[in-house]
Amino acid sequence: MPRDSKEKLHLLWNMITDFTENYKNQIKGKYDGKRSTKLNQEISGGAMIKTMFNELYKDFVATDYRATKRYTND
Repeated sequence: MPRDSKEKLHLLWNMITDFTENYKNQIKGKYDGKRSTKLNQEISGGAMIKTMFNELYKDFVATDYRATKRYTND
């Protein structure tokens, strides 16, 4: 444990920074090696949301999809 106030502040700052990075990564669905275990193989956070949106809108995320293909320049 830190002894003086400067070291305590540094420890607190590092803990807040780690928390916010983990929070952002969880929302983005970014892989985090620290949190990954063999028992926990499910996707989480933003990756799960992205997968759900891709399934819901699979017709619109196809590479050949064009929203304006029924329209002409006329």
